[in-house]
Amino acid sequence: MLAKRYRLRKNIEFVATYAQKKYVSNKYLTLNLGKPKPHNDFISKVAFVVSKKVDKRAVVRNKIKRRMREAYKILIKDNPNYQKWISLIFSSKTEFINADFETVKAQMKHALEKAIAKYD
Repeated sequence: MLAKRYRLRKNIEFVATYAQKKYVSNKYLTLNLGKPKPHNDFISKVAFVVSKKVDKRAVVRNKIKRRMREAYKILIKDNPNYQKWISLIFSSKTEFINADFETVKAQMKHALEKAIAKYD
């Protein structure tokens, strides 16, 4: 679990991130990006969203979110350059149900690198 200060929690934070209309997508997920960070001391916040369209069972949705959170922690530890935005929202697609952890990590890394290339 990420600490509260690193999580998007309020509806207005989600609305502001979606309003930026900056996103990248691949086969497994969509990454919505907030505004760029004004300075390095600012904390990036992240959210992981799994819709009921992916799977009706909460157990499956929570499993996907746990995998995404852990992959994000590993990616940020390896490369802090991925935290260039105030907020990030990872939304999974139905292909995530059968994906193993390495695939999840690779797809999240791909989305972050694509975002850096597109919006940097």
